[in-house]
Amino acid sequence: MRHALLTTAGALAALTGPAFAQSFSGEDVQNFIVVMEEMETLSERYPDEDLSEGLGIEPGDMNAMISESGEMTIFSRIADSLDGSTDAQQAARSAILENGFDSLPDWGETSDAIMMAYLATEMDPDDMAGMDQVTPEMMAMMPPSARAQMEAVMRMMDAIKSVPQDDIDTLRPYRGQLEDALDQ
Repeated sequence: MRHALLTTAGALAALTGPAFAQSFSGEDVQNFIVVMEEMETLSERYPDEDLSEGLGIEPGDMNAMISESGEMTIFSRIADSLDGSTDAQQAARSAILENGFDSLPDWGETSDAIMMAYLATEMDPDDMAGMDQVTPEMMAMMPPSARAQMEAVMRMMDAIKSVPQDDIDTLRPYRGQLEDALDQ
């Protein structure tokens, strides 16, 4: 369950992220890490349930993971899907609400912002510059499915440029802990 979530986040990290009006605190990052660690235990306790199931997201489908403006929305989508209809969903809701988040939407938005800041720290400036070299003519030569994915990546790259420096600075001291939680 969490593995699928982390695979999605990892795929995004390999490509890259949004500008969120909402900033987060160091405590939010610590709470996010705790929730992610608890989600891992849920995947062990409920091996037949997948919290990302029903989101309509195929691995690598960038358009389903980001908004039209290029901002990550995967955690917000997961939060919206946690209706409590299964034991795993009820446990996930409890983990979120017992670890510093006021609501599921609060967790989703904050988690999306944290991951975008993380992705911004991972982004190589050379990769960003290379994306700027893609021309409309190059895009027109791509097969439609590849073009759609490339357009999503380019939107995300543009959004990464707008991640507030305060968010990146807030995340930086927790980066190692976050990577450990994501690698579980």
